[in-house]
Amino acid sequence: KDAAGCRALNRNFIVGGMKLSSHSKPISDVLKHLKVDPSTGLSSAEVLSRRNQYGENKLREKKKKTTFQRFLEQFKDVMILILIAAAIISFVVVCVEKNWGELFEPALILLIVILNAVMGVYQEGKAEKALDALKNMSAPHARVIRSGKEEIIAAAELDPAISSVWRPVILFPRTQGFCTV
Repeated sequence: KDAAGCRALNRNFIVGGMKLSSHSKPISDVLKHLKVDPSTGLSSAEVLSRRNQYGENKLREKKKKTTFQRFLEQFKDVMILILIAAAIISFVVVCVEKNWGELFEPALILLIVILNAVMGVYQEGKAEKALDALKNMSAPHARVIRSGKEEIIAAAELDPAISSVWRPVILFPRTQGFCTV
């Protein structure tokens, strides 16, 4: 199953248990099968019931990585691995020669590698937050009829049986105003 309980099947869709060929069924048949009155739409209770049955109308997102996982991923780069190997070799040489005054070099290399990883995690976090903000700003909206009233809702709240007024809605992020096309 994907968004809103629909399943693509060779250009056919199964919605609410009814096999629908792409745009081949009359609207009246689809509305009758889905038990929707186009003039009143769905009641709030029916919307909740169908959302529980079909889920939200949005794609599943990958599980986000933890900060620790992102930190560990910073050490996968070949150059970083070479620096770590150089620090280990330098540390072994210091230990074998028992010249503790030369411990500064391997410690400095490791400090630089760790600071690089911390900065990488910080940059990835900022980029992820920016992408989330863009995703939220560009979230589509739709005009629907619910309990006989026309409303503007997020597209994620749609389900296969919600009667929709077929006019796209544009939500302008700066003004938070609505405009129909």
